[in-house]
Amino acid sequence: MLSTKFRPAKASLGVEYEVTPLREPVSCIPNVFQFKTWTHFLINREICCYFLINHAQSKIICAGGSIEKVTGYHENLYTDLPFTHFLNFVHPDDLYALRTLQALQKEMSQSLSQTRKINGCSSFSFRFKKNNESFIQMLRQDIVLQLDVTGNPEYGIWFISDISHLKSDNRVTATMTDENGDQKILTLPEKSLKQENIRLSNREKEIIYLVAQGLSSKQIACRLNLSFHTVTTHKRNIFEKTSSPNSNALIQFAIRKGII
Repeated sequence: MLSTKFRPAKASLGVEYEVTPLREPVSCIPNVFQFKTWTHFLINREICCYFLINHAQSKIICAGGSIEKVTGYHENLYTDLPFTHFLNFVHPDDLYALRTLQALQKEMSQSLSQTRKINGCSSFSFRFKKNNESFIQMLRQDIVLQLDVTGNPEYGIWFISDISHLKSDNRVTATMTDENGDQKILTLPEKSLKQENIRLSNREKEIIYLVAQGLSSKQIACRLNLSFHTVTTHKRNIFEKTSSPNSNALIQFAIRKGII
């Protein structure tokens, strides 16, 4: 397999990611096309569940299949709810990667023909919390059922499977079908994931906010009633945690994370 790193066309995303062409079947990604018809789905319902999706309204219409067996929750928990509700069950350390890869997949699919949008599929693997607080490796396979008049997805279906017995690492991955019908794997560099999963204390966030306001270490110490030494120690730890070489880089990190 060849790995290629590049930036997406839209500057609004501006994130680096990796694309790996699939030259042979990957054992940890079940063949989605076995579920392309309802008959096949009913045959295989013991190993997966489904969510009917309204893309136009960004919500889950309903859920079914072996949903309690796979997720531990009753299907009513997911009925007529926004997509964001599903994210409540995703492992906190996987949220950034999942959201970013979903955005990348959505952007890249804009250039696909309507035929490819309907006949192709995308998938995402991540950790999901069951009702007993344990985590499973979940595979979500997304298929578009209908396009709107502008050629964008209107209705779709997610097929959900537990692939814990097939996947041992915790890296969030995505796949999508390109215009030629080839499957590609999308991942994020480890460096960016480590930076995004950083845990900052309330005091550290407070200091970052004041740094962004242009205050010096001495001024921050006075404002927070701390010693100068304590503030400089906090700042040094913050720079190390965020891998920020200077204050400007730290501020950009804080903006991206929604700290300021």
